[in-house]
Amino acid sequence: MATTILLPAPVASSAIRIGQLLTDPLNPDVESFVNEHDSFPLRAPSIQTGFQETISRDGSGRFIERQSHASNATSILIQADQMTHTTLRDPLSAFRYTSRRASSQSYLHKAALRRQPLYFVTATQRITNPRFEAKNDTTLASEKAQVRRQDSGVSLNEQDSDVIYAVELRKVFCRVGSPEEPQRPNDAGYAYKHYKLQGEDELQLAVGFGQPVTVTEFRALVSLASDSDYTDESADSSDFEDEEDEGCMCCASSISNAAYRRY
Repeated sequence: MATTILLPAPVASSAIRIGQLLTDPLNPDVESFVNEHDSFPLRAPSIQTGFQETISRDGSGRFIERQSHASNATSILIQADQMTHTTLRDPLSAFRYTSRRASSQSYLHKAALRRQPLYFVTATQRITNPRFEAKNDTTLASEKAQVRRQDSGVSLNEQDSDVIYAVELRKVFCRVGSPEEPQRPNDAGYAYKHYKLQGEDELQLAVGFGQPVTVTEFRALVSLASDSDYTDESADSSDFEDEEDEGCMCCASSISNAAYRRY
């Protein structure tokens, strides 16, 4: 089941895109990858007008989950003209298509050499004309959201008509090794695809697509207190249209030219 994760601060709607690879979910403009020309099949968006939801904000101004029990938390009422939840129809096939393209494999290869975990954006929740009201803090009236980050917190005094306030992420891990290298305990839960490295007969690039990031894991990642998970239905399966492979600048892909072919 996919897990919707509340961001510690809302971001501009252009900052995070479905199909984007991230090294740091809190700073999507830093060492991220997205192909501007890719368009993935999506499930029909879930749209809620007159949206409202109560969350919490910690002492540093960061948004935390609904059921947070942080002692210094302030209850925040989010109201928006509309909430739109958009998700990939088939996350695995979309990731396979992304990972085998020439434009992304250099990025994945560098992540493998750094042994750096990555995150693949499979869904976003966007709110239009958001308003935030502190329910137990008389110093904060109803205000507009500021999407510019300040020490991972948020000041609610700048208007932005369209922001992303929650996402769904899948874990990604890449490594370079021998084709005969046995699986490791850490590989559990990852579906790997292997690519031949150009000019290397003894090494290959292994690209693993993992499980959804849970709320608990995300809170640990961003140094926030753990909260209760809440889930949404996982994406259903559907094959994509065929398209020719771009080839690879750093790898000779072992995948066939049928784009989005199920692994």
